[in-house]
Amino acid sequence: MRMRMSRRRAGWAILLCLCSAVRVSAMEPADAASRVGREIATTAGRVVTYPAPAECVPAPEYTVRVAGHEVFVHDQPTAAFCHFSCAGAVDVVVQARQDIRRVDLRPARLGVKPEIDGPRVRFTLPRPAHVSVEIDGDEKRPLLVFASPLEENPPREGDPKVLYFAPGKIHELGKVSLEAGQTVYIAGGAVVRAMFVSYQPDVKILGRGILEAGVRREQVFWMVGAHNLHLEGLVVASREPNWTTKIFRSRGVRLRNLKIVNPANCGDGIDLCGCQDARVEDCFIQTKDDCISVKGNKWSENEPVDGLRIERCVLWNTTWGCAFRLGGETQAPYMRNIAMRDCDVLHADHWGGDKLEGVFNIHVAHYAEVSDVLFADCDVIHDKGREWTLRVYHCDSATVSNIRFENIRVEESKRLISAWIGKAVWSRDAERGHIRDVDFRNINASGDPLRVELKGFDAQHQVEKVLLENVRVNGRPLTVADVKTNEFARQVTVRP
Repeated sequence: MRMRMSRRRAGWAILLCLCSAVRVSAMEPADAASRVGREIATTAGRVVTYPAPAECVPAPEYTVRVAGHEVFVHDQPTAAFCHFSCAGAVDVVVQARQDIRRVDLRPARLGVKPEIDGPRVRFTLPRPAHVSVEIDGDEKRPLLVFASPLEENPPREGDPKVLYFAPGKIHELGKVSLEAGQTVYIAGGAVVRAMFVSYQPDVKILGRGILEAGVRREQVFWMVGAHNLHLEGLVVASREPNWTTKIFRSRGVRLRNLKIVNPANCGDGIDLCGCQDARVEDCFIQTKDDCISVKGNKWSENEPVDGLRIERCVLWNTTWGCAFRLGGETQAPYMRNIAMRDCDVLHADHWGGDKLEGVFNIHVAHYAEVSDVLFADCDVIHDKGREWTLRVYHCDSATVSNIRFENIRVEESKRLISAWIGKAVWSRDAERGHIRDVDFRNINASGDPLRVELKGFDAQHQVEKVLLENVRVNGRPLTVADVKTNEFARQVTVRP
């Protein structure tokens, strides 16, 4: 197995791995699903917790017990977090430093009812899930609880095909280049500081450990042409002002159960650029910029975007950007067959430096034809930003068509729906484009004021064939009078 890094850092990494291996192998349980961490049997299933390396400093605000056993609470600037794995229901007790008056546990669709007892709050997660515990309305320093499924057949230490990082240590690696077919396993209880780079297929990076940015001002993952890439299970806790996960012109991408927290400027969570057949599933992402962004840019070398699925993710963008953005850069022949389903947006602040932001935002800037995009069965809890919740923003010459927003609940919004064609700082073409065949169905939203606007550019560049069906605002059906249009929006249908 080959890996390129500086000689000095390579020597330290080998020494750390060897020292950790001696400690872990002596107490490794027989069950492959829990070879690392502490396993706890409960009446409802099993729990595996992961002690932190001794050098880690705990977050000061909270202590947490899971199935009666204390778990380590890690510290990030915008949140504290703890993580463990489980099968079945699990009881969680959180203790704060003061008596608790109110607790918001999100996402709400889990139906979890917390119980307050002085400075403690108790709740039961019915299954593995990632939740935000917000005490007395504090959204600036929530406790994030990451409950992952138990691992199935994780790699074993000593496997010559696996770069294995054992628990109990902080592994300082810097930049690491991965070859074709290489597997990296970060065990629960390990912290790895690295930037993983690959231009090769069939790379896997997985585990239940914590991965932090290991190169100043750089991303954690830089993957180009990394077909069949598999990232799974890790907590990715960066503080660097760069996109956390950069993936360019890659096919067969699978990102599962990642927990990404990045409070830095420009700290996107996941950027898929010029990718095809990609899946993002069961992830939690809290970032200061876009949580998930789908792009075509100079690094994707005009590769199309096709066949992307984002499902069962929990998103929170704290200051800039969008929960989900398609575009910003659309340098691709086409971007199509993109679906986002069963996702929860806990908070969307998007109070950044431009007016191109929102929650679910199609932002066309450059020449890609954008079509067949679906947002379905999603909850938006708090959209407190200055821009739009459901948005098609078009500032170049391409055509945007067959866009659907369906079965979406919006708990708080100031600007609900927008389809707009115009010229902006992002424009590259002399001509403007077209927006057509956009459906908004079964949307239930509240907010004050709550706006719906459709605006074309001129008679040749219109917003057309827009359907608003069963859209309810503040408990009543949307009416034609609620929809603000200009003379370049036509064939607009409003149905109860």
